[in-house]
Amino acid sequence: PTSLSQFNDTFTVTGVAGGNDTLALYGTAAADVVTIASMTAATVNGTQIDWSLGTIAQIQVNGGAGFDSTALDLDMLDPFVTEVLVDGGTPTAAAGAANDALLVQVSGNARITQSTDPTSGQIDQPNRLVNYTGIESIAATSTGGIAPVTLTFRATNGADSVTVGPVGGNGNQVAISANGGTVITANTTVAASFAAVAIEGRDGDDHITVTPIANVAVNVDGGNPTASDAVVVNITGATTFAPPGSAAATVHVAGLAPVSLAGVESVAVGGNDSGIRLTIRTPSGDVPVVSTTTLTPGGTRDSGSVQVDSLVPMTFGNLGTLGSLVLVDPDNVANDIFVYEGTGANDSVFLDGVGQVGLNGRIGGDPTAAVRLVLK
Repeated sequence: PTSLSQFNDTFTVTGVAGGNDTLALYGTAAADVVTIASMTAATVNGTQIDWSLGTIAQIQVNGGAGFDSTALDLDMLDPFVTEVLVDGGTPTAAAGAANDALLVQVSGNARITQSTDPTSGQIDQPNRLVNYTGIESIAATSTGGIAPVTLTFRATNGADSVTVGPVGGNGNQVAISANGGTVITANTTVAASFAAVAIEGRDGDDHITVTPIANVAVNVDGGNPTASDAVVVNITGATTFAPPGSAAATVHVAGLAPVSLAGVESVAVGGNDSGIRLTIRTPSGDVPVVSTTTLTPGGTRDSGSVQVDSLVPMTFGNLGTLGSLVLVDPDNVANDIFVYEGTGANDSVFLDGVGQVGLNGRIGGDPTAAVRLVLK
């Protein structure tokens, strides 16, 4: 390697046009700052390295020791560079501590795939691939494209634990992490440049926890197998749960962007004890659909489970003592059936004059959209 210590300003690499050369950039034992933000230039700790357009096919960044930062603008980079390798090196930081960071700007959509090593993976766009290892945090932004611009996160092919949620009180920023690995933050410099994030569980028994974000929709696909992917959605206000299929649902908290689910086998909705109104919206069609919604009480007065026909089941909890459950039938004709199951003990049922029904002092349910109420 050529030491940059003897170069005050710039160092120029001249290759052969159309070649397959690799430019390797090495950091020091201290904290390094590497920036690749123009078409044919990079800087390492302030010293600029230039190359001729079309001569470099791969760039390697080796951070070495120290907590290093690499900024990479794929939108501006020489189009002949088809692969970038970023190695954060050592040490490996604990979550929330100083760490090896990768800042990436793309054009349009982007996809990040985590490998079995939780701080390694790939970022890919058409005709370009970024492989990273030893990276504890990624900040991703997009310059835009065909709406909605989406950041896709792909978990491993094993059993994964994935969390998705807002960053503090920012309604545009989204934090994604899996298996205690790299924390990916979308929209760090541009307000909601990614209008949606897509989470793909792929294979394995995945557990995905989502806290809805104000301005960024979340789309979850649990993947395979088809019997064991679970999603938890944290809710803070009036929420609508709509299951259109056996492995699909939409959870929409008022004032926040929706959470759309596919390829999942169970959904849990967890409140914050604030008196949340939870609405169950049954399927509809050109021909009125007759649905049976079954409510089974849980272990506390504001918890339970809901099953609409044989569609994806949902459990709920922590709605608060002033919470409520409401059935909505979007068909023009009220033709649904509401079944309220009892417990194994002696039950006390109340039914008031406005159609509210409850059991053993639990929060009330409103089945007035149903044509028939069944108590079991």
